[in-house]
Amino acid sequence: MKKETTVKLSPRTAAQARKVARRRKVGLTVLVDKALKALFEQAEEDTFIRQLKRSARKRGLTSQRAVARLVENERKKPARLRAVIDTNVWIASC
Repeated sequence: MKKETTVKLSPRTAAQARKVARRRKVGLTVLVDKALKALFEQAEEDTFIRQLKRSARKRGLTSQRAVARLVENERKKPARLRAVIDTNVWIASC
């Protein structure tokens, strides 16, 4: 059974959400669920990239280009990123 979560939206945000839901012909809850999921995934990816940058510094990669290359290489491995997202969902829920 799916756990119910109450999300309080400001009147302005709620109005915008209703408008978008009408335009896309989806329910408001579906729209909010998708938005929250996207937010959490973004938070996970940001956390993952921060961890990568930290490990890069520990390895002695200080130049921005070297760090960026490491991040890009890891980002090209979608399975790895998905695994990180799945195992670290608790970070997003804090």
